[in-house]
Amino acid sequence: MFQSTNHTFTVSPESTVLILGLGGGTDIISSIALGKMLNLTGPNVYFGNTKSGRTPTKRLMPILNTQFAYQIPEPLPRPNGKRWRSPILEECIPRVNENPYLLFKCLKDETDLHQLGLDVQETLSSFNITHILAVDTGGDVLSETSTSGPMGRDRRMLEVLKQLDVSITLFIVGPGSDGESTETELQRAFAAHEEQYLGTISSAGMRPTLEELGEWVGKDRTVNIIARAHSTTMDTQRIKRNKKPLISTSILRDIWVFQISSN
Repeated sequence: MFQSTNHTFTVSPESTVLILGLGGGTDIISSIALGKMLNLTGPNVYFGNTKSGRTPTKRLMPILNTQFAYQIPEPLPRPNGKRWRSPILEECIPRVNENPYLLFKCLKDETDLHQLGLDVQETLSSFNITHILAVDTGGDVLSETSTSGPMGRDRRMLEVLKQLDVSITLFIVGPGSDGESTETELQRAFAAHEEQYLGTISSAGMRPTLEELGEWVGKDRTVNIIARAHSTTMDTQRIKRNKKPLISTSILRDIWVFQISSN
């Protein structure tokens, strides 16, 4: 059984957990950093990410009886001079344990989303996964006014997960770091989900992994914005992406945790 005590999280030996990036891109880095901070790195932990438009490379292995679920074999060497985008990032980033990374393709068509739900359920059954730690870097999954809107990939994926028979804990890492919402909009979104709120923890323990893997992506990507927030003395940070909001440094250092109810 998955338990939270004093804002720390443990997994019982009989449980298997998927730490899943909802929005693709560097959410895989946030997921890995979160797993390491929470000491969730053993053989009963899987890591995964969500993508949309790009066709998976030929190395990705479809999970049996699915259309939109893949497992990634052993990592490729990191080639020099590459621009890192999903799924290439997931193919090359170092593994946390011996388990393959999982990848789900989340499209906009309702028929495809229905099939994705079936595929995720099949994947959970195949790997005996009982709990999902859903990771969104920035918080647009909560905000109705984010630039990605209601059809944003992370919001679509969370809605798919809510249809399944699985426990879901949502981690909002570095609220505001994606630049998709102002601080006021984030606070409004937080208030709308307050009944599901479990607590706030610091992302300080994620910093070493964010800095290490943040070298793989641009300096203005969310994971690097969060890492820098832990080394600055400034009270606020101007996020140089999307709405370019001014966000309190203290919020950028936070992780908001919610328990998500199934529909």
